[in-house]
Amino acid sequence: MEKQEKLNENELAQGIYLSGTPIFKLSAVAVLIMAFAFFMNFPFEEKVKSSIVSAIKKNKSCPVSYTNLDLDFFLQPTLNFKNMNIPGACLGNRRSPGLDFDKFNLVLKRPTVLPPGMLFSAKAVNSSSDLNIFATAGIGSAIIRIEKSQVAGSLITSAANLPVNIKGSLSVDALIESDYKVPTGGSFHITSKDLNLPPQRIVILDIKGLSLAPLVLKGSMEEGVVKLQRLQIGNSTTKIEAIFTDGTIKINKINPKRHMVDLEGRVRLSEEFLKEFPVLGLYQPFQKASMDKNGFYRIQLKGPIGKLRPNFL
Repeated sequence: MEKQEKLNENELAQGIYLSGTPIFKLSAVAVLIMAFAFFMNFPFEEKVKSSIVSAIKKNKSCPVSYTNLDLDFFLQPTLNFKNMNIPGACLGNRRSPGLDFDKFNLVLKRPTVLPPGMLFSAKAVNSSSDLNIFATAGIGSAIIRIEKSQVAGSLITSAANLPVNIKGSLSVDALIESDYKVPTGGSFHITSKDLNLPPQRIVILDIKGLSLAPLVLKGSMEEGVVKLQRLQIGNSTTKIEAIFTDGTIKINKINPKRHMVDLEGRVRLSEEFLKEFPVLGLYQPFQKASMDKNGFYRIQLKGPIGKLRPNFL
């Protein structure tokens, strides 16, 4: 009899727990509803947006501008900018008008262990360029990866404030290590099938049009020195063909015009090119240069990039 009473007590205890299960579920649902109602009524998005806008305005060294900012928290925190301008000050060139994008989307992906930091992705788009960027931002350093991106020649002209008009586009894959001031390491592979200089006047020279494609630029960077693996401009059918397979560029952290170039390669100049630029025939180093059996001249580029002059060997 006593055993039967104990059994009934156990059954009663189980019944209590079982009967409490629906109550627990209802309580959990109630908590979720209350939390949802709280976030719906509390201006959470506006608070975050206000903080971001304030942070952008306080960054005087890189005064980014845009016409609209939307936030999306559905799967991953995302900032959607419209009509963004990244001024030349952000690129280390205050004379540059900067970069303009119709859309710029920044996504917070996840924390990273190696290197420690946060992983972001960004997609920047305008009518002629499409950049896909992944960046890991850590303390004192950042790693930026550019994948399968198309960069318009006009974007390069604008970013670097070049005195020439460049048409066509570049395919870019690159890995950049930075200390938030200048690149410190990485690698790059850039190609183009249609890069060209359209008819224009550069200083005192009238260019009737010059193809720079096919173009291949490949190299790496370590401790502030760019090591060139290959630079090819044009081919046997274009007015100019240049091939460099070795050389270095030492980065100047203060003045980009003082980047020190040390390159040596070969260049072929077609008769059409020499007719368009007869002034080249008056250039003394070119007069003394000898051409090999394939029509190439040996050429050296050495000195600060802001005062660089070709030396024919």
